[in-house]
Amino acid sequence: MKDDASTQVRSVEEGDAGAMSVFASREAAEEFAASDPFVIHGLVGK
Repeated sequence: MKDDASTQVRSVEEGDAGAMSVFASREAAEEFAASDPFVIHGLVGK
């Protein structure tokens, strides 16, 4: 993934309840998700 593909990653709730990433394109988001261990192991969904 290109260094500039993810423009923002942050917590959306206090504690460990959630997070959100903002990507420059759908392709960048899909590339990230394909190698993300949380997605691979089913801890988060699309």
